[in-house]
Amino acid sequence: MTPESKTLKYILSHLEEVDKFEGMSPEEAETRKSVEPLPCESFEELCERFHETKYLMSETTKQAFAVILAVILSTRFKSGDPVWVHCVGASGGGKTTLIMAAAGLLDHTYFLSKFTGIHSGMKVKGSKDPSLVEHIQDRTLIIKDFTTVLTLPETTKSTVYSELRDFFDGESSSFYRNGEGSKEYKNVRFSVISCVTQAVRLDNYTSLGERFLQVELLDKDHSRQKQIGVTTTAANAGLDAEGGDGVYVDVATPRKQYTTGFLLSKMKQLDDNNNTLPNLPIEYCDRITAIADVVSYLRSKVEREGKNQALAFRPEPEIGARIANQMVKLARCLGVILGKDECDEQVYRIIRKVALDTANSYTTEIALTLLGKRGGLTEKELSNVLKVHPSTIRRRIQDMRELGIVFVKKRSNGQPQGRDVHIFVLASHIRKLMRKAKF
Repeated sequence: MTPESKTLKYILSHLEEVDKFEGMSPEEAETRKSVEPLPCESFEELCERFHETKYLMSETTKQAFAVILAVILSTRFKSGDPVWVHCVGASGGGKTTLIMAAAGLLDHTYFLSKFTGIHSGMKVKGSKDPSLVEHIQDRTLIIKDFTTVLTLPETTKSTVYSELRDFFDGESSSFYRNGEGSKEYKNVRFSVISCVTQAVRLDNYTSLGERFLQVELLDKDHSRQKQIGVTTTAANAGLDAEGGDGVYVDVATPRKQYTTGFLLSKMKQLDDNNNTLPNLPIEYCDRITAIADVVSYLRSKVEREGKNQALAFRPEPEIGARIANQMVKLARCLGVILGKDECDEQVYRIIRKVALDTANSYTTEIALTLLGKRGGLTEKELSNVLKVHPSTIRRRIQDMRELGIVFVKKRSNGQPQGRDVHIFVLASHIRKLMRKAKF
């Protein structure tokens, strides 16, 4: 081949590459490009590779990263419910770095910088389907910014969540008035990882059926974690900008290469073992069942209406079966990521973290506080312990009473007149479940 023909071939291939990513955001285009995987055999080694590129991980961040990788692995297993996870954290907390690194396994992931739904009624030439279905089937949909969904108009947002609930169950249909008619999809299976801020807590759809678990990058020790986060961000920014000689240093590519190499090694391990997952001992099955029931109570929403915030209907906690199914699958895939032959306490600690992050609210904090106080606490005592205004405690306690999470017992105020003191006690069935789950 002559030099001219080589040059022409290069130009044509480059134009094909440009055409392939036309209309995508730079991040999407960059993520869809394949990378050469670098060998990485263990999760500990992978975290060390990130450390070499100055991405400093706390133990909590490592656990969140393990969950992200386990979700991608879970897509191989079509039985049971799919695992959908919100990766929750403040802006600049490192969420994007982790999911961009995990998106390098192109045959198993599909990356979007923003998400506005799966269905599409757009008219296109030929038989090409404009929806996302063919792109996400049997893959993990990775959404860089789920916050765009939270800011949609309420009717549009409700439609998107309705679509997601349908697709979670494997099928969905829609009718379009632009001549496209109805579109129906069946046997659709995919997992989801999305990045979102704490604003997602405001969108509580448990009364309609919540499908997402949640995992946070930072733990509750905000002061220490904030310092770690600032250090991480500063280190990343400095290294990404320039090397020792003022030359730009690309740290994103090696992170993606090692993550891809690690996931490929785990895929091969599963292939060699006929997709056999680590065993989950009955003890941990029982714990996960209990913790799923706890989450189903703690994240349930009490619907109120009108100026007086009267009950819209008698509240009822969701059933924990879906949560348990997702957590069992996640636990066994975590076992693969962590190199376990059998799921153990390390795996369960991560599952417990996911449970607490999924149910993260003042309701959860109140329940955990009352768990250690068999005699119960007053509203003022809870306010002092949690450092939250009494009115916030009062509103949460009202909802918890409606859901049967706490009950009230009265104690004399010790005075001839005046109201009795109200003491709030954790309900016995909730206490039993939390003890069984090893809270």
